[in-house]
Amino acid sequence: MLADATTVKSMKVSVARGANDVIEIRDHAGSVVGGATIGSEIAGVLSYLNALIIGHMDTFGVHSGVVGGPDGAIAFPGRSGEGKTTLTAACLRLGYDYVSDEVLAFPWQPKGYEVTSIKPYPRPLAVSPWSAGVLGLPTSQTSAGEIYTSATDLGAKVATRPIAVRHMVLLGPITGTTRLTPMTRQRAAANLLQRSFNGWQHPSQAFARAHSIAAHTSCWLLERGDPIECAGLLKDRLSPDCN
Repeated sequence: MLADATTVKSMKVSVARGANDVIEIRDHAGSVVGGATIGSEIAGVLSYLNALIIGHMDTFGVHSGVVGGPDGAIAFPGRSGEGKTTLTAACLRLGYDYVSDEVLAFPWQPKGYEVTSIKPYPRPLAVSPWSAGVLGLPTSQTSAGEIYTSATDLGAKVATRPIAVRHMVLLGPITGTTRLTPMTRQRAAANLLQRSFNGWQHPSQAFARAHSIAAHTSCWLLERGDPIECAGLLKDRLSPDCN
């Protein structure tokens, strides 16, 4: 996970072994704010820390997968379980750079080109055994039904610089047929608001930012079949110069 002083407010937490074999997460005041039993999935602790970081980012944050191409980024806003990580990983297989499978972090008050500019927020990708099989990954090591992989495992590079989002792709139904059709900007903006981590904290600003982002991106609806086929369609239609 990447975070820096320009996007994250001052924050301090500590992780230590507490009583009764419990891993405790404490805030700056020493209060326990989360934890997990040793021997249980450490992923729960990491998930909490991830949410804590995102909650402190001074940006308009949207739950999304993001990949980078030569002309900019493609974002797949979606809730957990909707398939955004699998699609992100499939795109990495086809030559895209890895930006995030967690968050679009837009500045609240952008300047000029920053309207759709985001900073990379990469972390290990967690996919189901079924997704791992589709992606050609080993399926021998699982964790709570998930397999953790990285951009390197998928033959991709990790983006390290800010990148502008050029396309917003709403994940449509899994119909068995892969189809990409234009989507209205109003629907794209509503999608961003519905999947925002912190829009409720600044509702007026969030509404304005969602609509400004949608106005400066191409918006699409993706009906889905095979994930690799979906990634191929996105590459052909949206990023023909991506290697």
